[in-house]
Amino acid sequence: MQPQVNEDVGTGGSDQEPLRLDAEGHPVFAEWDESDPSHGEMAVPDGVQAEWVDGTLQVPQNEDRISREIAELDKASDSNLMAMAGIEPIVSTTEAAEYFDRTSQWMYWGLKPDPETGEHVFVWPDGTPIVPERIGDPATGRRRFTMPILRAILQASYRRGNIEAGELQTVIRRIRYTELGVEWRDREGWKYVDLGRNRHRWVRPENAYYDRRAKVWKLKKDAKLDEGVPVTDKAVVVNTEVVDAEIIDVEEVPLEGPDQ
Repeated sequence: MQPQVNEDVGTGGSDQEPLRLDAEGHPVFAEWDESDPSHGEMAVPDGVQAEWVDGTLQVPQNEDRISREIAELDKASDSNLMAMAGIEPIVSTTEAAEYFDRTSQWMYWGLKPDPETGEHVFVWPDGTPIVPERIGDPATGRRRFTMPILRAILQASYRRGNIEAGELQTVIRRIRYTELGVEWRDREGWKYVDLGRNRHRWVRPENAYYDRRAKVWKLKKDAKLDEGVPVTDKAVVVNTEVVDAEIIDVEEVPLEGPDQ
C-alpha cells in the first residue's frame, strides 16, 4: 500500500509535484550529489572564485568583486583593453617587422614580387601572395597587419627556410601574447620611449639608458630606429623601472635598480 503523503511537510505551501517519496513517505522536491560538500545549498556565479574554509563555501561579496575588477581595469594596458573589447589587434609595417626581429625593408622584400621572376616570398600554401590591408588608398595607403596575417607570413618564411625553428617559437609566442592583450615587448624588457612631438616608440633595452635625475628612460644618442634616422637625445619615456639597460645619471654614475 502506498503510504499517505503529508502535504504540509517540506512543501512550504508549494503546488510543485514532488520528485519522489522518501522511505518514510515524505515528498522530495530536490536532488543533489551527496559527494558535493555544499549539498546544493549555494550556487556560485560563473567567473566567481569561491573557496572552502573550515567546511564552509566562502563566496566573495559583490562589492569585493567589483573593487578587484576596478583595480584590474586601472592597471590594464591599451592592449588589455582592446582584447577586452574584442577588437582585433593591428600593427604597422615597422611593428610587424619587430615580431620577426627584422627591418621594414625585409617586410617590403617579402611582400613585393621579385623584379625578375615575379615570384612572391610571402605566400599562402596555395601560392597566392599574402596581401595585408591598406588604410585609405588600396595601392598607396599604409599597410596594416593583423595577427592572422603575421602568422601566415611566419608560416611562409618557415616553409622557405628563411626562419629557423627557434625563431618560429619566439615569433608565434609574440603573436599569441598580442592576441591575449599582452604587450610582448614589455615582457621582453623593451622600453617605451617618447620621440617628441607626441610620438612614442618601443625600443630595445640596449638602445635606452635611465636618467636618474629625471627618473625617466631616454634613448642613447647613437641609437637608430628601424628607418635609420638618428634619434634626438630629447626623447623621454614614462617607464621608470630599471631593467637590462645601461643606467646613468647626469654625473655618469651607475645606479642599481629593482628587478622587473
